[in-house]
Amino acid sequence: MYRFITYAVAFLASLAFTILAVVASVRARRTFLPTSITTQILAIILPFLTNATLFADTKTSPRPMLRLTGKSSFASWVRFILPSRERAMTVLFILDTVLITLASTALSGTTLTCKLESRWQQLFIAKDGGTIQAIQDSLKCCGFRTVRDKAWPFPEKGVGAEACVKRFGWQNSCEGIWTAEGRSMLRMMIGVGVGLVAIKKSDRSGFMAKGDRGDLEGSAKEELWERKETTKKGEEAVDFWMSQSRQTPMVA
Repeated sequence: MYRFITYAVAFLASLAFTILAVVASVRARRTFLPTSITTQILAIILPFLTNATLFADTKTSPRPMLRLTGKSSFASWVRFILPSRERAMTVLFILDTVLITLASTALSGTTLTCKLESRWQQLFIAKDGGTIQAIQDSLKCCGFRTVRDKAWPFPEKGVGAEACVKRFGWQNSCEGIWTAEGRSMLRMMIGVGVGLVAIKKSDRSGFMAKGDRGDLEGSAKEELWERKETTKKGEEAVDFWMSQSRQTPMVA
């Protein structure tokens, strides 16, 4: 029961982290944030991999969902490809650290602001009005640094730099709002990584393994009892055979 509860909590936590990562990725794509696709992919798939590692093991778990036995070449290759829980957790722990590092680096200092400014400048030079319009519509803002700074509709003959304000009535520039959106998204990614690290540390410290140890002790006791019963039956069979041999007269 203890094992079921602890693993159920871990499963629900990983599911919550997956949902959080998906929400963050959707927000990043909706507002065209210049965030690393690697960061988004790691944040989404790592909770799934963590759950798979917790509930399936090929070598070390006393009651694995997948146990491969035999000496065939196929079984050997599969055992080689699918690592034990300890090694899998180590690899996932490293990937969690990579996720936290990538998100923290993007969040630190003026890194994010510089990326956003560079992205907006590229869009403006390329005259990508559709993307700039989508950003402005999502954030309800005009321009980058000011409402007149590289805003859409672009300035041209008969259209002034204040066209966005006049058409939509938005009085805020996008730099501050866009930066806040990016910071919020990156903090979500960091939260996912930290949460997954906490789950793995709990598993490694033995908090989640208590149920496994109990199952292992129970299995060992059952196996020992079965061996004793087998030995007892074997001794009874030998005694019966010996008694029958004594009673049967020898034929000359």
